Amino acid sequence: MNKNLFKSKNLFYAFPGSGVLFPIVLYILKFSPPFLSPLPVIVAPLSSILLIIIVFNHYSQKVRQLRKKVFIFFVLLMLTLLIFLLLFNMCTVVDPWGESRFQIGFDSFDWSLTERGLKWKKENPTQSIEDWMLSFGAFREGGPHIIWTPTSIYAAGFTLNIVYILFFVCWTYFWAVAMIYFSIIKRRNQSVHIK
Repeated sequence: MNKNLFKSKNLFYAFPGSGVLFPIVLYILKFSPPFLSPLPVIVAPLSSILLIIIVFNHYSQKVRQLRKKVFIFFVLLMLTLLIFLLLFNMCTVVDPWGESRFQIGFDSFDWSLTERGLKWKKENPTQSIEDWMLSFGAFREGGPHIIWTPTSIYAAGFTLNIVYILFFVCWTYFWAVAMIYFSIIKRRNQSVHIK
């Protein structure tokens, strides 16, 4: 076995490929959007195709262009991660037993709630979303439709899934371009030392 395989420099090259496995790991850990739950199965191949396209198309670019792309996609990666985490906490809820995650509308915004949901919110302003779900017995298939309008549930789910896909596209793109950038810099430094 190659002892150099586990050095940090070599592990850096595994990050672009992690865009393929990471969605599946999040799905297993129940940290993926519940709406269209087989989405990680779609995102994983998308990431691998994107990785191949990036590697073949970016080796001919100049270092300055690559550096700029690394910075831009790092910012986009952090932005999509932040948006995903906000939406994930705002538009999904876990049952009290920790077994399932349910897609809900946009938190407790009035425009997102049904008539029953609005009435409950006015009568119980201090209760959490989880308490609402328990009070209505909504921790079941179709249960959130009692509290949130179907339009808001589907809009929240669709938005969350789009941001989820964008996050993994940015993740794969960032790590792939960073890998190319640092390998070009490394080759330049080696050629300078050889001369």
